[in-house]
Amino acid sequence: MISNNKLKQIHIIEKRRNNVIVYCNWIQELLEMSPKTYEILDLYINKNFKEKEILNTYSNLKDRQLGQLIEKFNHVVLKITKKIYNKKISNKFRNAEIKINLTHKCNLDCSYCYVKKRYPSMGNMTKNTGKNIIDFFNKQFDGYNIKITFFGGEPLLNFSTMEYICEYATNKKKNNFQFGMISNGTILNKKIIYLIKTYKMRLTISFDGPKYVHNRLRCYQNGKGTYDDIKSNIKTLQKNKIPIDYETTYTSIHEAYNLTRHELIEFQKRELGFEDGVISNVSTFDVDTKKLKNKNNKSKDSLDYIEKGELVEPWMYFPFHAFFNKIFIRYLCGVGKIYFDLTPDGSIYPCQLLVGLNNNELKMGNVNSDVNKNFLELQKKIDIFDHFKNKKCKSCWAKFLCKGCPAQMYSENEKLTISEKFCKTMKKNIELLLKKFYHIRKNEKKYKLLIDRCKEKYKLNY
Repeated sequence: MISNNKLKQIHIIEKRRNNVIVYCNWIQELLEMSPKTYEILDLYINKNFKEKEILNTYSNLKDRQLGQLIEKFNHVVLKITKKIYNKKISNKFRNAEIKINLTHKCNLDCSYCYVKKRYPSMGNMTKNTGKNIIDFFNKQFDGYNIKITFFGGEPLLNFSTMEYICEYATNKKKNNFQFGMISNGTILNKKIIYLIKTYKMRLTISFDGPKYVHNRLRCYQNGKGTYDDIKSNIKTLQKNKIPIDYETTYTSIHEAYNLTRHELIEFQKRELGFEDGVISNVSTFDVDTKKLKNKNNKSKDSLDYIEKGELVEPWMYFPFHAFFNKIFIRYLCGVGKIYFDLTPDGSIYPCQLLVGLNNNELKMGNVNSDVNKNFLELQKKIDIFDHFKNKKCKSCWAKFLCKGCPAQMYSENEKLTISEKFCKTMKKNIELLLKKFYHIRKNEKKYKLLIDRCKEKYKLNY
């Protein structure tokens, strides 16, 4: 719940004939009111006018009328506030995530992979480095839920260190550790299945759609396609009742075949039985695949998929999650604050996409040596992505629904900054999303379908 008045804003989402739909950011709610009421509340909330100043602005407004208007509005806000406070909190822990890059080695040769072009070969992470990672973050984040995600390269090429880290972290009493892995899905055996099940590891497999597309993008180093091997391993994992998410990288190859994101979602469900996953644009760091022709263009029917419980564009998830769960997103992205990337040699970076850029300008230290000074200095620089500390964000109505990629911004500007273009685009998208939420909620049947589907798929508890 937000108590600081300087963080509170209201904003018109939709103008109608006799009223306006207004988003109140400190209660994550949409309210209907008259245009005149909005004008007065705009002065009262957005511009911090005192009641006397408002009366001076509207000469025909009486003191009693203004008092009743503000009292009525505060009563509505109080009712919603009580609901927020009365919600059951299922997890007393705060959350942090560390991505552990066990190796930069990989058995594939994917056309858009930035790792092989940008990262120096560091070999495999040692068990001692893995131990130091757990010790450092266990101390740094006392009382947190710490999610460890293994990736690479291909993390299963360093299975022994993965196994060791899981066991060592689980024996730590200070924090609650959870485990996940992002894999290319080509390597599987009984030991791997046992590890995944023992530590309840959430597995994500990279899979780029139909065979004729996937095998162009994701092949072995000898040029052979990986589609059939991955599909077979997915079936084995599903037989073992292991939950799997997919991660699809959307490229110009998909565009060339006129494959939309919606068609890819349906394909993953139909052919592989996937329920959960994400489709992301190819990284700005890719060097072998042409950039998307219309990277920032949202498909015109994307918003219509919300009614089916499908958040088909990556930008939709966080504002949806925050609005319906009454959550207040503090960071544009948690990089360097509650999200970190660890390279095989133990170096700490805010994000895997920032590794090695500009002579390691954003390296926060190394767990095998003293990291405290660099770590804290860089965290101060990253405050620009903190909605409570960035002056521009602090006064923005959309801040509690806003998420973005600092690595993308850094690659475009070679500095940690938030561009005007990003802000303009994000606010427009959030307006469209909130407008859609409002109209769905007017239809009880559609609203129930949406919430039930998202409870199941995205683990929302609204």
